Formats: sequence, structure tokens, C-alpha cells
Amino acid sequence: MTSLPFASDLTLCFYLLVAYMCGSIPFGILWTRWLKKGDPRTVGSGNIGTTNVYRLAGIKVSALVYVSDFLKSALPLCFSPQEYQLPMGVACIAGHIFPIFLKFKGGKGVAPACGVMTITMPIHFMASALIWGCVLKTTGYMSLASLCGMLGAFVLTALFFDHSSTVAMALITALIFYAHRGNISRLIRGTESSLKKHPIKP
Repeated sequence: MTSLPFASDLTLCFYLLVAYMCGSIPFGILWTRWLKKGDPRTVGSGNIGTTNVYRLAGIKVSALVYVSDFLKSALPLCFSPQEYQLPMGVACIAGHIFPIFLKFKGGKGVAPACGVMTITMPIHFMASALIWGCVLKTTGYMSLASLCGMLGAFVLTALFFDHSSTVAMALITALIFYAHRGNISRLIRGTESSLKKHPIKP
């Protein structure tokens, strides 16, 4: 019996849908509600991501949210065919930024992007994390550090990976830059919040 010609396309669509739905899980809201810390959308830039949770509830809760957002992208990739992993990564990050459960208003996509890179290109992730740490320590701007880290990962992918991987990383980087468009505007104007002015709280 021959397989249907579009069977592989349907399988990919299924995996992409699963990845998008996993990415849409709003851990930033779930954890802050369960721990009775309020709603992260009421502070800072008004999104559900790790940095905003930090502003609302401190570093411990924000670390919990980061790990949850990291795992919601990493775990689906662990249980999927290798050739689907990067497309699924794009779908998961899109779900985080445009979650169906929150009227498509989510986070900035950095934590799930770290999960995707850890599974698909771990050396690139370590290089990106190093860039992130250096920029954050030098400038104090979380947003700038995240953008520089993602841009560094994209450049490394373009230099050392195949065309399809580069395209996927370009889409991931574009999504994260789009999600940070407000931060980019504030960085240009010099009004972006800096950790040097607002140090880490417990």
C-alpha cells in the first residue's frame, strides 16, 4: 500500500500546531497567579515575559518563569523528528509572542528561543549566552543584551549551518526583534530601563 503524497506535510503541520500550542502556554501569568504575585501585564512593558515578571515579583519567580518558558520549547523538540525541530522552534516562539490564549499578546520570545537553540545548536546557544552576559554586564540593558545575543546566534548559524537552518534562525531573530520593537525605540531615545538603575531584587 503506497503512502499518501501529502502525508508528510500533514505530519509536519501536526508538529507545528503542537509546538505553537506549547509556546502559547502563558507561564508568566500562570506562575504569578498561582503564587499570588499579581499580573505582569500591569507593570513595565505590559508583557508576560521573564523580565516583566522580574519587575513584578523578583528574581526567584522570574527564574521559575524562565525555566518554564525554556522547557515549553525544548521538550517538544526532544520528542520530534530532527528535521522538524527548527520549524517547530519557529512555531513555538511565535506561539509565545502571539499566544492564542491571550489574544495574541505575549512575551518577547527570548526564553523559548534559548530552549530551541539548546536542542538544535547548543554551541550557538553558549556563544549567544556569552554575548548576552557581556552586553548586560557592560550596559545594564536586558533588552539590548537579548537582541545582541540573538543576532550573534544568527550570524553563527549563517556562517556554519546549512541554508534551511539559517532561514529558520532568521525567522526566529526577526520575531524577537519585532517583539522588542518598543525596547528598540526606547534604546534609541535613551529611555530604556536599565538594571544598573534598578538592581536585581530577591
